[in-house]
Amino acid sequence: MKNILLIDDDVMEEKLMHIFLTRRYDTDFGLTYVDNIKDGIDLLQSRSFDVVFVDSYLPPYNGAHETYPIVSAHVGDANLIYISSGFDTAGRMSAVDAANFHFVDKLEIKDRIMEGLLEA
Repeated sequence: MKNILLIDDDVMEEKLMHIFLTRRYDTDFGLTYVDNIKDGIDLLQSRSFDVVFVDSYLPPYNGAHETYPIVSAHVGDANLIYISSGFDTAGRMSAVDAANFHFVDKLEIKDRIMEGLLEA
């Protein structure tokens, strides 16, 4: 069973992610949703996850280049995946940091999950 954390300030993303995961895994997954980095870190400190999805733009932060150092310190062995409809902040990441997680466009997330993104 996949244990998944979604950190995104748009509750519609949680609803869509649940639909996509159900299509791929039926009921063989657990999805936990929070709408901010602080609550996500609190969960990461108390539970382990297989996959952590993080929205690239979570106020008050200005992109993954700001949230990655905060989140990555707490994900443990989880697969870290940043999601966004625009990746202009990806260019501001160091090559070492960018190598430690995936960027996935929100418009492609359904296809990527169906193609096995969570098994990578």
